[in-house]
Amino acid sequence: MTYGGRGGSGSAGREGRRRAGGAAAGGCGGRSGGSGGRAAARGAGSSAPSGCSGSAGRRLSPPALPSRRRYPGTRGGCCGSVTALTASAGPGLAMVRLHVKRGDESQFLLEAAGGSRLAELAPLVARIYNGRLKVQRLCSEMEELAEHGIFLPYNMQGLTDEQIEELKLKDEWAEKCVPSGGSVFKKDEIGRRNGHAPNEKMQQVIKKTIEEAKALISKKQVQANVCVNMEMVKDALDQLRGAVMIVYPMGLPPHDPIRMEFEDKEDLSGTHAGLEVIEESEAQLWWAGKELKETKLLSDYVGKNEKTTIIVKIQKKGQGAPGREPLISHEEQKQMMLYYYRKQEELKKLEEDDDDSFLNAEWADNHALKRQFHGVKDIKWGPR
Repeated sequence: MTYGGRGGSGSAGREGRRRAGGAAAGGCGGRSGGSGGRAAARGAGSSAPSGCSGSAGRRLSPPALPSRRRYPGTRGGCCGSVTALTASAGPGLAMVRLHVKRGDESQFLLEAAGGSRLAELAPLVARIYNGRLKVQRLCSEMEELAEHGIFLPYNMQGLTDEQIEELKLKDEWAEKCVPSGGSVFKKDEIGRRNGHAPNEKMQQVIKKTIEEAKALISKKQVQANVCVNMEMVKDALDQLRGAVMIVYPMGLPPHDPIRMEFEDKEDLSGTHAGLEVIEESEAQLWWAGKELKETKLLSDYVGKNEKTTIIVKIQKKGQGAPGREPLISHEEQKQMMLYYYRKQEELKKLEEDDDDSFLNAEWADNHALKRQFHGVKDIKWGPR
């Protein structure tokens, strides 16, 4: 926008006419001292849709708004336009917060759209659940790696040094997989690892990474009201993989469970960890004692309230409905038992205070002083 100022000359008017000669969006001419100033004002006013003349100190009127189109069935003006656009865009999807449990134990929080198909939501919950279990297994194995070094071959595990010498067995990977900065020998009493542990500095790298990875997928995230997604699980796995590459840049033996976990080749058959894993095709969600059918949407059960938080339990198909949770938690039960025990002890003390057997004591005799004055204090009746 070009404004004409007070007091000018003909040259200033010509300069203003050149600037305002084109099609201006909203120019206004000023009060000038020469004919050039008035010509600049006329040029600006004729080319602008809504011009105004006057001094710079005067209030400028805003340009006129273009006419609005009214939509049928709406209340006029721009309100009708917004209503029509909102209706055409469709209703917004509500975000529902899922508090996922396995049995009575909280696992994690997950946010999902209210219009999510349960056929896709159940495998996602199982994927995150299994990913958290993988991180926990890796953290457990990496703690052993930091303490006792790499995994022994299966034919050498559990054998004593004499048996290994007698059978002439040799660990070929012990010379290949040497930790950065050298190793420190610390024998594994269980006999699963070779005992050549990383030095103190490398151990701290592994242990610190384990703590960070555990914090990402911890059950305490539920108390902190932090939602866990698949990206956080992958981030935890990447952190653990990076720590192993720092300490063992040449890699781990192919039979090491840590490497097998990273390559998704782990064999959990016959182990307790294998019983905890739920396959994505076998995952089933339950809420309020009802099975969430895969053919329906999440909003069919919980509505479209965006502030809804529900507790869902993940089960394997065919296991039936999960058991009901107790009315009070284990911690609350312990506190109640402690309270009633203290109460019982207080009642025992009160009963002891109410005991009147002390009245038979010598110091509680009301007539002791009288008998002492009469000199009959130690008189006893009967033969001696």
